[in-house]
Amino acid sequence: MARLVRRRKLMGEINVVPYIDVMLVLLVIFMITGPNPDKPASEATVSARTAALLRRDPQTPILVRADTTVPYGTVVRAMVLLQHAGAAKVGFLTDPVRPAPRGVINGAGGGAG
Repeated sequence: MARLVRRRKLMGEINVVPYIDVMLVLLVIFMITGPNPDKPASEATVSARTAALLRRDPQTPILVRADTTVPYGTVVRAMVLLQHAGAAKVGFLTDPVRPAPRGVINGAGGGAG
């Protein structure tokens, strides 16, 4: 009696559910342990984290990002603190300049006058 050989159909899909589970767990962990954006970091924390980062890679460039509400003196103090922690390359991270709306010249509105 001849025996039928049944070939198994190959599955061309990857089950990504376990990867999604791991990603969600990592997201929750990072949300709990990450810095709080509403509470600024202390000078000691910034100095310690910068020094630890630069021990691993001394040539790491450090970029400072501040908006217009941060006083200039605070930004300068932060840059000096980073340099004292060992940062040789400290720079600014800026947003691109947006073109002015039509009819507005140098921030002046199109008011009557």
